[in-house]
Amino acid sequence: MIQFAFKLSLVLLVSFQGAVFAVRAQGGESNASARDGVITGRVTSTSGDLPNTTTVYVSASGAAAPPRSTIVNGDGTFKMDDLEIGVYRVWASSPGFVADAPLGTDPRGFIHTGESANLRLKKGGVITGTILNSSNAPVIGANVRAFRIRDESGKPIEAMISSANERLTDDRGVYRMYGLSPGTYIVAAGGISRFYGGFSSTGYDQDVPTYAPSSTRDTAMEVIIRSGEEATADIQYRGEPGHAISGSVSGIPQPAGPATFASATINISDIKSKTIVMNVIASMINDYAFAVYGVPDGEYELVAQSFSQSRESRASDAKRIKVQGADVTGVNLNVALMPAINGRVVLDSSFAADCVRRRETALQETIVFARREKQTAKSTDTKAAATNQVPMMFADQIADAVPDAKGDFTLRNLHAGTYRLTITLPNPSWYLKSLTLGANPRTVDARVVSEGVSLYNQTVSGLTVTLSEGAASVRGTVVTDEGKTVRDRLLVYLMPAEKENASNLVRYFETRSEPDGRFELRNIPPGEYLAAATSIDEDRPPGFLIRQDSNLRAKVIRDAQKSNQTITVKPCERIENFELPIGASTNKSQ
Repeated sequence: MIQFAFKLSLVLLVSFQGAVFAVRAQGGESNASARDGVITGRVTSTSGDLPNTTTVYVSASGAAAPPRSTIVNGDGTFKMDDLEIGVYRVWASSPGFVADAPLGTDPRGFIHTGESANLRLKKGGVITGTILNSSNAPVIGANVRAFRIRDESGKPIEAMISSANERLTDDRGVYRMYGLSPGTYIVAAGGISRFYGGFSSTGYDQDVPTYAPSSTRDTAMEVIIRSGEEATADIQYRGEPGHAISGSVSGIPQPAGPATFASATINISDIKSKTIVMNVIASMINDYAFAVYGVPDGEYELVAQSFSQSRESRASDAKRIKVQGADVTGVNLNVALMPAINGRVVLDSSFAADCVRRRETALQETIVFARREKQTAKSTDTKAAATNQVPMMFADQIADAVPDAKGDFTLRNLHAGTYRLTITLPNPSWYLKSLTLGANPRTVDARVVSEGVSLYNQTVSGLTVTLSEGAASVRGTVVTDEGKTVRDRLLVYLMPAEKENASNLVRYFETRSEPDGRFELRNIPPGEYLAAATSIDEDRPPGFLIRQDSNLRAKVIRDAQKSNQTITVKPCERIENFELPIGASTNKSQ
């Protein structure tokens, strides 16, 4: 059995954000439709010509049930009722269209029942072309794949699966892919089909993929795709034979019954491009043996995964191999159960205020997220170094969970690494009171928030998330000392002004202002705060919060104390039009 060595760190981020395609409407603390389990909304397109086959899907967070769907009405509206109270992923699909969403928001599309989702689509792009062999005859029935390597703005795609678009050529050797997200692509023909997982042969499986126009991946032609436009990428097919990688998977439990089918998926990633280039299935039918063909020379990482009905998965360590002029055989991938984070969400009832309205469904309207941060620092510590051996495809792994009726939750199937914990709260009236690990859930553990939790070879348990009602919110604008609106994006902070709360890191808040200087902070516990705004450090790692950096925290506090900008928020208070001054020399103004 493979032994996993884990150093797992959890760091905290509290969020009540709209999703990328699901922008939630503001609602009160008591909403009749939320009790009825209803999600409504509207789907629009940037071109204004939404097809009548547009479909909206909702999937309950933390549930294994398949998503529900509905066709939108003629005016683009939709309604999904008879839903269990809770939090759902919401997305729209329409032939030839892709999601169009504001930058910097959550692409998973979570909203609560009782809220309204505004979903926006735009026309996808098209890549088409003809595949001919060396005699200029059409290559018929060959699989063609398009890999998205940069987004619409030119930023490199870091996701392991840069694109899953795949088509077969017709009797003319012509292929056509539509509904592509705008960006930059490379196109390849031949090699094993990722779509069929090795179960079906196209006749070109043992060939090395030929990239447009007639090259290897290193010299492939780049194709720029724009919304609603069509690009051409013809390929002169080289038909060069590749090599094979074969082996077996071990560690898969015996199926529970005769009707149960057990298998594992082997993902093969190109180390240089950091992209999954092929995958194949190993099943009980052939004693969990696998083989892939058409592999060009290069270095690859292999990872096996096996899933069960209990939602717990098994995974192997990453195994790296080098293909150089010959087949690679005898590769064994041993899968083992992956650890989890077990915890509980507790609703604090000790705080009482006239504005507080208890909501019985608060637990199932809370989501706990864990996002793995990529490891950058090298360490000589063997246990810490184990976190750097995580497969490339899990470098930025995400897990989510919804508490059950008792408040218990489990973040499953995690790999080693540092995870930032995000709590999506039931509504703006709730705030995070504490985060603890251990037997005493009454005291905020600053180390849990700032330094994280270490885990070696076992599941983490005893994580307690305590929520309380009576939260406030602040909307305002960053202005210069002369009262002019700042026309630049800044980091805006709120920090506790009371000495007794100075070490309580969950009372430190950070957000980015909009280009017009506006900002909003939600889910704030009642109390007195220092306010400050600073320029954005572009080299700062994404999601790097004031709660985790003591030096940054001390500097911002000093600056805020010098300017003496304070604000007091009362239970459930909604502060509007707060003006936060900043030195005119720091940023551009109106």
